[in-house]
Order: sequence, then structure tokens, then C-alpha cells
Amino acid sequence: MALSGKEKRELKQRGQTMPDDCRLGKGLFSDEFAGHLNRLLDKQGLVKMRFTDLEGKDRKALAKAVSEAVEAELVQVVGRTVLLYRPRPEAEPGGSGV
Repeated sequence: MALSGKEKRELKQRGQTMPDDCRLGKGLFSDEFAGHLNRLLDKQGLVKMRFTDLEGKDRKALAKAVSEAVEAELVQVVGRTVLLYRPRPEAEPGGSGV
């Protein structure tokens, strides 16, 4: 699922005013956290996540790993904030879902 530039811009704009829905610290990615993140993505489609104690390169690598683990699109990594998107299951087939 590759997002177009327009879709990413719209998602980034929506994400600016969102509160962060979950926080992830060093070494805390687990099956339970993945389950929680999956539930949030199913419910909201767009999730803002914050890393609490990771450095620059580690944040980008972990953000990519987390997005792949929950089968979500990595929209943006800015500082300690990550924006993930996955179309909600109830979204219309063939629609943009954004």
C-alpha cells in the first residue's frame, strides 16, 4: 500500500492536531504493544506514536520495524513522533480511505 504525495500531505495535516495515542520506550516493543497498536489502527486508521528514550537513528529504524510489524504505512518520523496509517477494515473497497 503505497500512499501518494497528496495522501501523505493530508495525513500529516491531520496528524498535527492529534494527541499521541501511545508511547514506546527502548526495548518495549512486544506482542502486547503490537496488539494495542493494531487495535488503534483498526479503530482510527491514523495513529500518532511517541518514542520516549531513543536516539535519532534508533527512532527511524524502530519506526520502520514497528510499521512493518503491524502492516501499516510509515507516514512520517519527526523527532520523537511517528505517524502510522492503515486503512480501517470498514473502509469502502476501492475508496481512498484517507
